[in-house]
Amino acid sequence: MGFLRRLAGTASKATGMTRTEIELKVTWFEGIRDDAVLQVVGEHFRQEMLRTVRPPSPGELPEGVPPPPSGYYKAILVPEPSNQYDRNAIAVNVWAGRAWNHVGYLSRDEAVDYRPLFTHLGRTGERPAVACDAALVNERGEVGVVLHLGTPGECMAELITDKRQPADHPWQGQQIVFSGQAQTLVTGVVVDRFAQIMYARWAGCEVLPRISKKAQLVVVASPGEVTTAVSKAREYGVPTVPEVEFLKGIGLPEDAVGRELLWTRG
Repeated sequence: MGFLRRLAGTASKATGMTRTEIELKVTWFEGIRDDAVLQVVGEHFRQEMLRTVRPPSPGELPEGVPPPPSGYYKAILVPEPSNQYDRNAIAVNVWAGRAWNHVGYLSRDEAVDYRPLFTHLGRTGERPAVACDAALVNERGEVGVVLHLGTPGECMAELITDKRQPADHPWQGQQIVFSGQAQTLVTGVVVDRFAQIMYARWAGCEVLPRISKKAQLVVVASPGEVTTAVSKAREYGVPTVPEVEFLKGIGLPEDAVGRELLWTRG
């Protein structure tokens, strides 16, 4: 389940935020895989800032932000559209007690991947941020940061299904297989394999890892492409459905679902 909260607090100048009171629309997620990790880059240049971060004490975090597990840290990700080197930059800030210290960035490629998610979160005109747990790790004798956050597709899947009931659809309870991925957008965010599984489970379907005679449906990400799964589906007499049609059929808003080819990096 996704949550939206408002956060007021102080932050280091290095974050691109002011030292005075700031207001962010902070989102965090509950449906995160145990193995979901996201690397941070640029920590080498911010070792001094990293030395001052610490796990938050009980009740210390700004109101509404959930504490991390014992021994972990709390981070927020904030876009920097005015960054002179990369307008897609997403800064990573870790709680240091009464302030968020800027400790690095998402990589350029991952910042582009997460950009549509932040665009969606900031659609009301508020400044969006994403809160997540973080771990400090040793990287060649220096301190590095690893975030516990799902893919953009997973995050969007949680947001768009939160408090929404699936529609009545003909695939309820069926065993399904996905053929292909990253060819469909939901609210501008690419539907990857993790997101496919989340949408299917929300809709009451069981996802099989591969095509077999047990499968009752194959969801095809790229219609017209003859994959092994599609060929086997024909051989076994298993029906196929385009992914866009499947997502709309299980109850996602029609105006939220589109094809990946409409979206370009940059």
